[in-house]
Amino acid sequence: MKSLNEVSLRDLKEDGNYLVHQVVYERFGDSEKYLLKGSGKEVLDFVKEHVGFYEEDDLDDLFKWFDENNGDGDDLISIFEL
Repeated sequence: MKSLNEVSLRDLKEDGNYLVHQVVYERFGDSEKYLLKGSGKEVLDFVKEHVGFYEEDDLDDLFKWFDENNGDGDDLISIFEL
């Protein structure tokens, strides 16, 4: 069995192959979990949409938000390189 390495959003390669595990926490109910597979571009687009990031926003702000706030609140997104 191969061990997967967790990577930062900053380290995604556009044409890379990734597995994304997302846990959506509901404060007063059950949590939901998702397992997604896609390229680095697809993963980046998914995260942008999930956090409400707009194209005119600075990409470094998204990276900073992900590093500082991911998992510190309602949701947790983990990215693994395949």
